[in-house]
Amino acid sequence: MRWWWFGPSVNEPEIDREVELMKQAGIGGFEVQTVYPLALDDPDRGFKNYSFLSDRFIEALHFTSVKAHELGLRMDITLGSGWPYGGPAIPITQAAGKLRVERITVRLGTVRVPLPYITLGERLLAVFLVKGDAKNFEAEEALEVSDVRNGTAWLPADLQTPHVLLVFIASRTGQAVKRSAVGAEGLVLDHYDGVAIRNYLASVGERLLQTFGSNPPRAVFGDSLEVYDSDWMASWKNSAIGEATI
Repeated sequence: MRWWWFGPSVNEPEIDREVELMKQAGIGGFEVQTVYPLALDDPDRGFKNYSFLSDRFIEALHFTSVKAHELGLRMDITLGSGWPYGGPAIPITQAAGKLRVERITVRLGTVRVPLPYITLGERLLAVFLVKGDAKNFEAEEALEVSDVRNGTAWLPADLQTPHVLLVFIASRTGQAVKRSAVGAEGLVLDHYDGVAIRNYLASVGERLLQTFGSNPPRAVFGDSLEVYDSDWMASWKNSAIGEATI
C-alpha cells in the first residue's frame, strides 16, 4: 500500500493506529512517501508540519519501522519527497540539465557578435557560423568559431552572404521538485550526473536509511520519473562516465 505522509505532520499515536489497521485488513506492507502539507501550522490546535529529514521526522520514521517489524509488515521507503528526486541539497551546478541553442542573425560586414548571457549553472560549449537565416540554414557547412573572448564571438571579415551564429550552451531546466514536503523544496537533480547522484544519496539517502538500524526497508522506491526537458548532462566533466566529446 502507498502511504502518503502529508506535511509531514505525522505523530506516533496516529502512526500506530494506521499500521494496526493495515495489519488487521490483511495488507502485507506499505511504502512511505512524504509529500506536501495539507494545512498550515496552527499552535492553537497543536498542529505542526515537521521539516523533512528533521530529527522529529526521523524519529517518526524510526517508530514506524519498529512497529512494522513487530507486526511482520514489509516496509518500503521513497528516496526523497515528492518527485522527481531533488531538493535543497542540490546546487544549480548539479540541477537537471538541458542543451540551450541560440540563433543569432549576422548582418553583412559584421565581425563581432555579442553572445547570449551565460548565467549561473550554465557553460558555453561551442559557437558555429552557418550560411542562411535563423529559419533556414546549411548546418552541414558549419564553421566553428574559435575566437571567442569576453562574451563576444569574432567572425571572418569576408562574409559575402547572410549567416547565422549557432550558440550551444550547457544549461539547466530550472525544474523544481513537485509535491514536496516542508523542507524538501528545491531543484530537481541532474539524473545523468554521477556527482549529483552521489551527493543526493549522501545527503538524503543515508539520512533516511539510518533510521532503520538492523531492520532495513524491503525496497527503496523512486516515485515517478518526470524530469521534463532534461536532454543534456551539463556537468559532463564531473560525471561518473568521465569526459564526453562535444
